[in-house]
Amino acid sequence: MTEAAQICPLQRALPTPARLVLLLRLWLCLLLLLAGTAAWAATAKPRPATPVPALPMRLGPDVVPQAYALALKLDPSQPGHSGQIEIDLKLRQPMRSIRLHAKDLVVPQAWPRKANQSAAR
Repeated sequence: MTEAAQICPLQRALPTPARLVLLLRLWLCLLLLLAGTAAWAATAKPRPATPVPALPMRLGPDVVPQAYALALKLDPSQPGHSGQIEIDLKLRQPMRSIRLHAKDLVVPQAWPRKANQSAAR
């Protein structure tokens, strides 16, 4: 392969001093860019995480407990417990859902009913 075939078109078009100036300018731009990025990263404050809205831990004002009936099975040798609970609520307006709060609460079955109506099981 000849020497002319190994030179890229930019190298043939520019004289040696001009190539050197271009190369130095490119290196200078790269160094300035890297220095600016490093300086910005060192002084930039981390953005606080977007807070996740907390779920309400209390019943809303439209759900009013009226009475509770509990039948619990407690065994001190066991880590958990089981049982049944009946909660009479007064709803001030129609609701699609009611959120109950309790850590590790498992509700295998639930039945809604209107006042003076037997439980639909």
